[in-house]
Formats: sequence, C-alpha cells, structure tokens
Amino acid sequence: MADGERTPSRGAFFVLVLVVTSSFIVVFQQTLPEAIATTLSWVVIGVAAVSAVIGFVLEALEYFDGDGEAEPAEPAEPVTTTSSRPWVPDGEAKPLPPLINFDDELEELYDYFDGEFPSQAETLVEGYKRLKTADRGQRGSIASDVRAGLNPVTVLVDDPEVESMLSQMGEDLFTYVKTDGAELVSIDRYALYDDGTEASVEELQGRQARIVAGVSNDGESMKVDVLLRFGDGDGVEVKRTKLPVGEVPTATTKELNTRVYVPSVASSVSVSPVPASASREVLDM
Repeated sequence: MADGERTPSRGAFFVLVLVVTSSFIVVFQQTLPEAIATTLSWVVIGVAAVSAVIGFVLEALEYFDGDGEAEPAEPAEPVTTTSSRPWVPDGEAKPLPPLINFDDELEELYDYFDGEFPSQAETLVEGYKRLKTADRGQRGSIASDVRAGLNPVTVLVDDPEVESMLSQMGEDLFTYVKTDGAELVSIDRYALYDDGTEASVEELQGRQARIVAGVSNDGESMKVDVLLRFGDGDGVEVKRTKLPVGEVPTATTKELNTRVYVPSVASSVSVSPVPASASREVLDM
C-alpha cells in the first residue's frame, strides 16, 4: 500500500457489507414481483456471506487497522541540534583563557557579514576551532595561525569598531604567544587581618597576621605562588616570603587565605603572583 493511503478498519468493512445488502433487499422487495424479489434477495445474501468470509480472511492477514481505535503514537525521536555557529567545534571544547576566548568577537563578526563568513575567514575560523579543542602545549602555534588568519579578514572590513576589535584580537593573541603564562596571572585584591579586622603593616609589626588575596588567572591553568615583599620606611626590602596557592585553573579566581609573619621594621608590603615549582605540593582546601 502506498505511503499515506488509508487502511480501512474491520468494523467499517462489515458495516458497508450490511448496508449494501440491506439496501438491495429493500429495493427488490418493494419494486419486483415476490418470486423474483425473493430469488434476488437470496443472491444478495450469498454475496454478502462471501464478502464476510473475505473480510475474516483479511482480518487474519492483519489487513485492517483495527475498529477505528487510534494506535498509540510512538514517542518522538529526540532531535539533536548542532550549533549553527561555524566557529564552534564538533568535538569537545576545552576552556580557553579569557585573553583568547573570542566567542563574542566572532559572533559580532558573523553578524557583520550577515551570517555568512567569506572564504577569506576560513583560516581564522578553522584555526579558532582547533584552538578550542587543542591541549595546552599545542595552543601556542595554533594561536599564531589564528593571528595570521585575521589579516585577510581585516581588509574586508569597513567599520572602525570592527577594525578595532580585530586589532585587539591580534594583540591578545600576540601576548598569549609571547608570555610564559605568569604574566596573565594577577592579584585582584589582598588585605592583612588581625583577629578578623583589617589592619595596616605598621599595626602588625613583629606579629603574625592573616593575609587574604584573590589570585586570578587569565591564562592557562598553572601552579602559582604569591610573593610578599616587606619594606621599611625607606623602601628597602627587609623580607620576602612565598606563599603557595596551588593550581589556579584558567578563567578562575582562587583565594589565598593563610598566616604570615610581619617583620618588626616593616612599614609596607607588595604582593605579586609568581610561577610555582612544578614539584611544589599544595593541599587545596
């Protein structure tokens, strides 16, 4: 049976046979002589009986689709959708450092080209997809390729804001390639405390204090120490201390919260992140 052709139900078939048989018998009885009407009526009844037998055979062959009862609908197959954005990789993407995470920039560039990148953008888009799926050790060379892919796209752009955006992307890629990673880690806040109350270095001279600092990483995941340099009133360094922070994942801020001794002659302190030794073991709390 062709697709879309409807299969009759068993009940409808037998009702049709009954209605047709009854109609012929009534017509014969009302319009013909009795003898002829009786003969023809028995003929019609015989045809109806044969039709009934055919109906039962068709039912045994499962030709009918039931007595008009709707079959339960099969559950719909889940629809798997993929991103329409051409810079989104098919494989599993790994977190990119904020410095080279250009999802928003590529979205803007995509809109600028009315939802269809020109062929000149192929190196840029394909390189960025590789960047999102590559391991840390491979990203340096790929970032260089992505930076090179910006050049043919820039010449197609005639909008100062988009041109500035592309220029900044190039600078960020250059910074990523040329830095050792530590330059992308920063201290976004820090303070010294005495029994829960924030205090200055002068107030804590010759005592144990608690330092709380936020260490943010805009680069690849790496182990970090926080370096404290205590100075006296003349700015001369009197003591330096390294405090371990441990692994700081990309695009995260990790808190350092520990105790430190403040020299008795110290009046100031500078706080900066430095790469930790790979063998440094830190208990992350």
